[in-house]
Amino acid sequence: MSKSEANRTLVLEFCKTWHTAWAKQDLTGLMDYFTDDIVWQDIPDHTRRGKQECIDTTVPFFEMCDEVEFAVNNILAGDRIVMTERVDTMVMKDGRRVSTPIMGVFEIENGKIKVWRDYFDMDMFKSQLAPETAEAATA
Repeated sequence: MSKSEANRTLVLEFCKTWHTAWAKQDLTGLMDYFTDDIVWQDIPDHTRRGKQECIDTTVPFFEMCDEVEFAVNNILAGDRIVMTERVDTMVMKDGRRVSTPIMGVFEIENGKIKVWRDYFDMDMFKSQLAPETAEAATA
């Protein structure tokens, strides 16, 4: 298997693993995909550094939603970079589905994700979380 194909497979497996990790409410398995000094950056939001900060900033979302799924629409892989066009969907505790188109860039080092950047429209994401959105959906 070529390096680019191995990197592609790594990122696809990582994206699929989110669903399982969320169902178990256990991020430990996801951390195996990261280098110890992982940098995870949501471009419109904040940057997490290291595995523990990734866990600490993600766990509160367990209280907000029951399910998370990354649907990869397109993927481009090279020897060091993997790019995904995907739609991430969170199923909230009240049943609402919050779906956000995302462009993800993963930098791979020695078979692990060293840097992960997600680019998305924060206003689109937040508008789906707003209470009036939930009321309109149930009307």
